[in-house]
Amino acid sequence: AVVSTQSTGAINFLAWCFVNKYPEYKEEVIQFDCDGRPYLDIYDIVCDGGNITDVKPIIGVMKRRFNKLSLIIDELEKDYKVEVSPSSKGNFLECINLALDHYTSHFQDRVHYRTGQQIVVVTAGSGMFHLDRELTNFTKHRVLDMGVGADGGVSGEQASSCSASFCVPAAADKKGRGEDI
Repeated sequence: AVVSTQSTGAINFLAWCFVNKYPEYKEEVIQFDCDGRPYLDIYDIVCDGGNITDVKPIIGVMKRRFNKLSLIIDELEKDYKVEVSPSSKGNFLECINLALDHYTSHFQDRVHYRTGQQIVVVTAGSGMFHLDRELTNFTKHRVLDMGVGADGGVSGEQASSCSASFCVPAAADKKGRGEDI
């Protein structure tokens, strides 16, 4: 008997670019991280919900789209004086939330030869991520409510551990004091 597998997948490229200078008329596209630093959120959806049986054609598409994203960032560096954020200060949670959008109606018209939902995030860097507390709680609730598994992989040369570490700012109590978690 021949056993075959089929997956439905999405591949997204995401980048945060911290903005050092921007014109006032572009203020609506500028966002601010938990430290108050302005940034642009840049993403490209390479493959959205298609059936993946052979990854070879997708690799070529990924290379072309990655090069296109690099050119976009180069243009932004000229116009906005941006710097690409390190992975530790980047958009790890936004990546998970963007992937969760694929599962918002996973129970409708469900194909029964596929079971389970899984998100895998592969990122560069050491595996240490500084996260916003509100977005962390929001993402945690979405993942739990949808019953989706989320795994992370670190592809940096000097990874600090096999699994990712998350640094979340201290939650302030009623007197304004915080305690790190």
